[in-house]
Amino acid sequence: MKYYVKMGNYQHLVHTGNPYAACVKTFQKFILDGDKQSLPTFFSVSQKGFTEHDDDEIIGTDMIIKLMQMSNLAKKQLKKLAKKD
Repeated sequence: MKYYVKMGNYQHLVHTGNPYAACVKTFQKFILDGDKQSLPTFFSVSQKGFTEHDDDEIIGTDMIIKLMQMSNLAKKQLKKLAKKD
């Protein structure tokens, strides 16, 4: 699916499975681009475009950071389990 994701003034068009994955990909690109603006507190996610819509999903930046941390921890734990076999 196509998602239009905004973080403050930063905008990114993402093709992925859900709004949370779209936010993770946008956050990663935001960091890679070396954008010097302050970190916005939320993401606005839409399937209609970058302009504001009543049904846009708002997701906190803290939630996305936590999801990324959990994902990295899960990868490390799976590697440890694979080495035990």
